[in-house]
Amino acid sequence: MNTTSSSQSTRATDMIALYESLQHRRMQAGAKNYFVNVVDGGGWLARRKDLKRMWQACDYCLNINTLSQLEQIVEAVV
Repeated sequence: MNTTSSSQSTRATDMIALYESLQHRRMQAGAKNYFVNVVDGGGWLARRKDLKRMWQACDYCLNINTLSQLEQIVEAVV
């Protein structure tokens, strides 16, 4: 997708809905699911509000420079 287009707003809205569903499942079933969002690309700099919304709607938000933390996250929650 083109990272400088309004599709970023749609993507952020979709991620928020997914995260809310995940939180509901955790509360209802005691599930141990975590949402890790990986964001890459400089196009997000032009869509900072959408990026902030996505960052707030996840348990962990990584980028290309912090992707190596994924293993630590998995070890911490498993």
